[in-house]
Amino acid sequence: MENFKWQVGEQLGLFKVYGINDREVVMGEDDKHLNFRVSMFLNEKPGDPAKKQLTISTVVQFNNWFGKLYFLPVRPFHKIIVPVMLKGIIKQLTLKNGRG
Repeated sequence: MENFKWQVGEQLGLFKVYGINDREVVMGEDDKHLNFRVSMFLNEKPGDPAKKQLTISTVVQFNNWFGKLYFLPVRPFHKIIVPVMLKGIIKQLTLKNGRG
């Protein structure tokens, strides 16, 4: 992630950057009802170290019953929403890195 131009605490799309290291960027958002994190982990592809593999993971922590209630209708669309948001983030990354 050496080309990642954001710093911890900055906004990237809808998400705040919470952590960065040489292989992973952790972004998310906190509110009083729930906390959300998305991890983008870049690793060498097994059997071919020249190729990279991106693993995306999400975690939701509920802070109260309203967070669970809020997430209930979101859950079925989660697999659609997250990739759409990440495509926007990738576009932002490309533009900020001067590749767009």
